[in-house]
Amino acid sequence: MDKFPVNGPNYYRLRYQMDDGSETLSNTVEVAVEQDLAWRVGPNPLTETRKLTLAHNSAGPEKATVLIWDIQGKISFSQSLTIDRETGLDLSPLAAGIYTLQIIGNSGRWQQWLILP
Repeated sequence: MDKFPVNGPNYYRLRYQMDDGSETLSNTVEVAVEQDLAWRVGPNPLTETRKLTLAHNSAGPEKATVLIWDIQGKISFSQSLTIDRETGLDLSPLAAGIYTLQIIGNSGRWQQWLILP
């Protein structure tokens, strides 16, 4: 089960493993997800300034922990903060690459890919 689907189209397929050890992949299926996202993150990919904006739609301040992992699964950035509607994060120390961004807050857990050129 996909715990962190993105809003819009998501693509899935199944891997079948037979008793003899052989594997088969199913056809790719598109699943449209329409949900009221608690968090908005941008721009993605980041611009040269490497400033990421986080915004939430909660009624009041939101306590959150922001985690960013590199492609090898190593935590490259971690910060706990209180966000009153919107805040910016300076990610200029991070090298160019593809990362996983996760926000854990009062309103739940949210995750997406993050691209740093």
